[in-house]
Amino acid sequence: MILIDVEIYNYKQERYKVFEAILDTGASICAIAKHITKGLGINVKEDKVHLWQVRDPLALGKANLRLRYKGKIYNVEAVVLSIPKKFQRDIAKGEECTRPRRPNPLSNRIILGENFISKLPKDKKKDLINYILGYDG
Repeated sequence: MILIDVEIYNYKQERYKVFEAILDTGASICAIAKHITKGLGINVKEDKVHLWQVRDPLALGKANLRLRYKGKIYNVEAVVLSIPKKFQRDIAKGEECTRPRRPNPLSNRIILGENFISKLPKDKKKDLINYILGYDG
């Protein structure tokens, strides 16, 4: 998993907030959890995006995110996922395990997909590739 820091604009506090982001070169579009959009005052559109998963279609809302990465602002569309509260935390001591022991990775992160990556200038893409490969320069 490739993690980077990105800032998302918080409309409630009128400033950016740092989030850990999963850089997913296989994702065509960014993704964010609904509880994060709600906390940041980001409007979720009712028109749905239909994505095909393994067997069934997945209908998700959409949101426009204002991101800041390495000092530059990017406006990208994201699908909005609903994560039940019980998956937003670790499993409690003595709790019967009917779900993963750890919280959903998107409980406090976002996914940055190709629609973000494609907007990066060449030098920023190169920096990301070097980071992924473990190069310093």
